[in-house]
Amino acid sequence: MQQRKLGYWESVLCFMHDRLMATGTIVTMSQIMGRLDRERLKQSIAWLMQRHPLLRAVLVAKDDGCYFEISTDAPPVPMTVLTRPDETHWQLVVEQQLLESFEVNQTLWRVLLLQSDDPAVQQNEVVFLIHHAIADGLSCVHFNSQCLDVYQRLAAGEELQVEPLPLLGSVERMLDRSQLPNHLETKSESCKPTPFFYQREAPLSERRTKNVYRCLEGAELTGFLSACRDQPYSVNAVLNAIMLLAVAELKRGKVDLSLLTPVNLRSYCEPKVSREHVGCYISCVSTEHAGVGAEDDVWQLAAAYSEQLMEQIANLDQLPAELPSEQLARQSQLLHLDDVETRTEYPAGFVVTNKGKVDVPIQYGDLEWQQYFTTSSRRAGDIVVNLSVTTIQDKMFFCFSYAEPLLPADWVERLVDRVISRCVSLA
Repeated sequence: MQQRKLGYWESVLCFMHDRLMATGTIVTMSQIMGRLDRERLKQSIAWLMQRHPLLRAVLVAKDDGCYFEISTDAPPVPMTVLTRPDETHWQLVVEQQLLESFEVNQTLWRVLLLQSDDPAVQQNEVVFLIHHAIADGLSCVHFNSQCLDVYQRLAAGEELQVEPLPLLGSVERMLDRSQLPNHLETKSESCKPTPFFYQREAPLSERRTKNVYRCLEGAELTGFLSACRDQPYSVNAVLNAIMLLAVAELKRGKVDLSLLTPVNLRSYCEPKVSREHVGCYISCVSTEHAGVGAEDDVWQLAAAYSEQLMEQIANLDQLPAELPSEQLARQSQLLHLDDVETRTEYPAGFVVTNKGKVDVPIQYGDLEWQQYFTTSSRRAGDIVVNLSVTTIQDKMFFCFSYAEPLLPADWVERLVDRVISRCVSLA
């Protein structure tokens, strides 16, 4: 039995899950072409549990904080098999699953397989629900790929031996702060983000995470990526700039806006964290953008965002190693948890989580990985819209998430249309 105390960000995510009815829980959906064998998929999942220590973890509360407790012989995670009546049923399943919390003393993830009763139907959807404290978005992509790879090797008749990975420390304890960017002299925007008020107030228990899915591929994706490469800004910076412009267009005027950005800290750790490891190796930083208008230049906004982002990453050298129990009350205020049932506006602005182009295959023996979407539960009403972007080979998958009924669906649809159209128009 191994134990490890949770780090600062892991503790925050547990705090949000427990206090805010599973807010932050990650969901992934992989659409697979090729008839999946259920028993072989179960074997693949069991193999992955033995490979990754946090997939065997439960949470244990002690006087000095929460700990991961990891057993070498944890029971396999059960796989729920659901009938697949049509190609969109998985969207309803995802929304329903994001309402469910993880139970005490239970493993912190679960799996569902959507499969037609007709063996001639070759499409399947595999849905993973994962507690954010044990994984981040990038971990989840590689975890899905590893699952398909193990499945393929088992189908080929290989006898696979498991070499368990070591249990790593929290990202704050592994962070080599000397590798962070140097502090820059940046001009502060000094803006107060325009408040986005709830369309309809509703108690936490009555809120649902709703998602809008889009995919950019072919000539449209090629043109967008080519336009980004012609400029000295990352795709992530351009996507954040486009989000600002799309919101300003809908607000019809100059607006002050804030963006929250999850930052991948793997390369800043010592030793660097490889993609093999499942865990939560991120932190979040905020940037502020004053007086954004729909006619602003996308490249200037990308430049301003990039400059602020590097400054905020430099500030991560102040991250505490853990969340002491005496700071819980203060943390509750910082995370806007105390007023969650009474506030009427979003405190955290907009989020773009861009995992970049992930180096994984789409072909696994007879199986083809066709679609991949991921997001997290947003019941807290802290984020206006959370956009999660994943690029796998020649497809860029977008998932826009929001809390219903706090935000009107037609407004989100218009925002989605503007974001996608601005991506395409850059070509």
